Amino acid sequence: VTKAVFAIDENKLKATIEQLRERGHKTEHAVLEGSVSRLRPVLMTALIAMASLIPLILSHGTGNEIQRPLATVVIGGLVTATLGTLFLLPLSYTLVTRKRQ
Repeated sequence: VTKAVFAIDENKLKATIEQLRERGHKTEHAVLEGSVSRLRPVLMTALIAMASLIPLILSHGTGNEIQRPLATVVIGGLVTATLGTLFLLPLSYTLVTRKRQ
């Protein structure tokens, strides 16, 4: 589910950047504005998903030896996907666009 959510966010970020470029903005400005406009939805999605896993990390009942590592891995994946969406995607978009020009 989280991978699908972040794939949608990445597609929306790319679409936002492309719209700004079509309006005549420079690549760097379009990437910055697009990233800022998508910051809140991406962070809210990730933070809600991470918050929902806190009970699994704090559990002490039956099955916690499976739940804790699973929740830790999922939260790590969410952090990685969030950072990738917010930083790596705009950076790679800028670099690829510069090479094409």
